[in-house]
Amino acid sequence: MRLRQTIGLCLFFQLVALGLSPTDAAEPTLDDLWAGTAKFEVQTESFGADFGMHFLSVLYVQESISVFHIISDNGQPAIGLATTTDGVVFKNLGKILTHSDKGWDSRFASFPSVVKVGDKWYMVFEGAGDSPGDIGLATSDDGISFSKHPTPILIHAQRQPKDPKLSLGWERNNIGTPSIYYEDKQFYVFYHGYGVVAGGGPDDCQVGIATGADLLKLKRVGNGPILRTTKSNWDSGTIGKRSVMKQGNLYYMIFEGSTDQPYDKAKWSSGLARSKAYTGPWERFEKNPVLPITNGGFGYDGPEFVRIGETLYVYFRSPKSTTSRAALVWK
Repeated sequence: MRLRQTIGLCLFFQLVALGLSPTDAAEPTLDDLWAGTAKFEVQTESFGADFGMHFLSVLYVQESISVFHIISDNGQPAIGLATTTDGVVFKNLGKILTHSDKGWDSRFASFPSVVKVGDKWYMVFEGAGDSPGDIGLATSDDGISFSKHPTPILIHAQRQPKDPKLSLGWERNNIGTPSIYYEDKQFYVFYHGYGVVAGGGPDDCQVGIATGADLLKLKRVGNGPILRTTKSNWDSGTIGKRSVMKQGNLYYMIFEGSTDQPYDKAKWSSGLARSKAYTGPWERFEKNPVLPITNGGFGYDGPEFVRIGETLYVYFRSPKSTTSRAALVWK
């Protein structure tokens, strides 16, 4: 880490010697942020407020970006779709998936994440109803009309057949907020588990991962969370919704975090971690969080990496419950 920081500082001073500022060079990367020469700068705009867009999951499709997001369906979370080419103007395509009339997701179906493999679109989502929270699957041939698989593809600890090899108390209450990725013929599904923490205390949300070539046959990786809450820091109560981006040989994860419960009173923000593989181990950024911290209540959470042209943004829920963004810029 010290070598990477030294390289970053040397680049900075070389630019100054040439009469250039870092902003005259290429756009910064997450490596630069890690080295201390870049930062996320919060912008003032809000997006999609006219149709209630928040907690995004994006997929790049030719010249456009498909934006799957939470939308309200009679007061319950559902899944909406919008498109954009510039990250500023969003075309609302309306609700595309909602809860079932009965069964495991009869209360809500939301918190989507989508990946496209060949001509097929795969959406994972959190559902609750008969279940307090499990992870479902829907598929599509056009990225608009999705058909649900009838049962969850990942179920939390209390609905799991007992397995002496797995210790699933960390997800004993529910699982959800999935995010899906595909690489080398393998699916990787991150999710939060709400349950027991390693050091004792109230139940927390923490991040786990399951993987496999077939989304109906996923296997959990390890015997617990791959990213745990801390004892007393800004992320002592939640490690939740996240977005992962590969740059070079490293995977970067931006994740929401909060202090301890009650969550509507807790302080919220988003931080960064990185790894050499989706499955970890994950190293936290020592200067977390990378977005502001609320004084109390939700905000600067639900982060999603979005690249517009050469600029990398993080879109997030603002303390006003609108969708806002921060740009990665040189310090």
